[in-house]
Amino acid sequence: MFRRSKPTLPAGLTLVTRRACGLCEEALGAIGRVGVAGPVAIVDIAEHAEHAMFDERLPVLLDSASNVLAEGRITERQLRAIARSLV
Repeated sequence: MFRRSKPTLPAGLTLVTRRACGLCEEALGAIGRVGVAGPVAIVDIAEHAEHAMFDERLPVLLDSASNVLAEGRITERQLRAIARSLV
């Protein structure tokens, strides 16, 4: 009998956040529950000017090529769909 493994997010992800951001904390928790193939870089927008374009869209999840995978309210369901689509 085959067990279907849960989809896992790929390595090389970046979560763009800011301090005291409730949605950012929720997104980080959802990422942890879904699982990632490697570490996730957590980037505070206040310390990284190159991410300033995301200021009104936080949190923002980027892939290793800096493509936006998700933004705003990031849910486990959304992350699982992303993981399945990247397999």
